[in-house]
Amino acid sequence: MDNRDNENNDPKVSPEQEKYSSKPVQYTTNYVNHIDSIYNDFAERGGMDNLKGQGKPLEISDGSVVDSMMKNANYLPKWIELQKEIRAHILATLEIMENNGEKNKVNEEIDTINLKIQKYNLMVPTSILQKGFISPENIKNKYSHWE
Repeated sequence: MDNRDNENNDPKVSPEQEKYSSKPVQYTTNYVNHIDSIYNDFAERGGMDNLKGQGKPLEISDGSVVDSMMKNANYLPKWIELQKEIRAHILATLEIMENNGEKNKVNEEIDTINLKIQKYNLMVPTSILQKGFISPENIKNKYSHWE
């Protein structure tokens, strides 16, 4: 005996099976229309009047809408904050070296910086932005890569 319905050629499904079927869910309210109605209601009540920059084109200075929005919101990604921290730490270590600082202290600072560089390299969005480790011999040259 075939377990198919003759009218629509679909297998017969029990109510329990239908509960877990992969058929799309039919909503009584259309989500897009609901969002549109919220937006239109907000606009009708004057929520879109006197907005900053109204009537002016959006300024997208970095070529990316997301980057531009983050910049306008004064938000820096964690990897850029870490980049600034590493730059400052390298500069402070260079000053210690110029003042004939203790070699052990300089090596400790460089080890700490290299740990931060390792963390930075894991955080950056692309491998092109990764930086190499520093040593007492190359610290001056590597600092130019962090400027």
